[in-house]
Amino acid sequence: MKVNVEEIKKWMDEKYKFWRTSFPYYQNKQDNFWQLHPISELPKRVQYLQILSKYVNEPTSTTIVDVGIAGGMFPFLLHKLGLNVIGLDWGGISSQEELEKMHPGVKVYACHYEKEKWPLDNSVDVVTHLDVIEHVHPPQQFMFQEIMRILKPGGILIVSTPNLASLRKRIWLLRGKHPVGQLKEFFESNPFVEHIREFTVNEVSQIVKWAGFEVISAYCINHIYYTRYAEASTAMKKIILKIYNLLTLLKNDLKDTIVVEARKPI
Repeated sequence: MKVNVEEIKKWMDEKYKFWRTSFPYYQNKQDNFWQLHPISELPKRVQYLQILSKYVNEPTSTTIVDVGIAGGMFPFLLHKLGLNVIGLDWGGISSQEELEKMHPGVKVYACHYEKEKWPLDNSVDVVTHLDVIEHVHPPQQFMFQEIMRILKPGGILIVSTPNLASLRKRIWLLRGKHPVGQLKEFFESNPFVEHIREFTVNEVSQIVKWAGFEVISAYCINHIYYTRYAEASTAMKKIILKIYNLLTLLKNDLKDTIVVEARKPI
């Protein structure tokens, strides 16, 4: 599967236009969001598509399930690339009818995917589980069992999540600050939809192994960095972020996002 950055940008602009006019969550976003979000999201989406491309030879004959689709940008891009894409989103947020209206062109299911059987069988080639596990209440065993069930033998699972042991969070902890934050949301929000728990790269690998998968590779990338860089308001802040980025090259697990690629045994 070829990833053309210019094509991806064009498709993302199309999705942003849809968000502005037809997606309730985004209709009240301020101008700052529409200026910064496309700048930070393009390299992040390209990163994930390049990781996925290793496992997709023929897009039109590949079925992929994206778990926790939120605004639906990633499954929309997969659809544009020609993959047979199915999206799952948490049933407590949107009804099936609402979900279908918000994600035209993509087959979607509203499902409490952490506790309900998924409406799929073992015909799936790839499951992408990107920036989701940090939001899911324990136990997570059932969710990973469902991923194992719907994948074909030899099928691929790609998991990503923020890295609890990133350089930025280590610095926060040394300064006496909680590395995850979100205290006000923890105190007030019902339902609480922020990060329940964050993980280290070894922990995510262990969870995937407990679920019965064979880990192909486990590593970290700088992913959230692109958001911080886009939001930086001064040249000095951008320089500091570039230095930070260089420092994370010293040790892979200092980067901000974990990626685990795994395979269902044949």
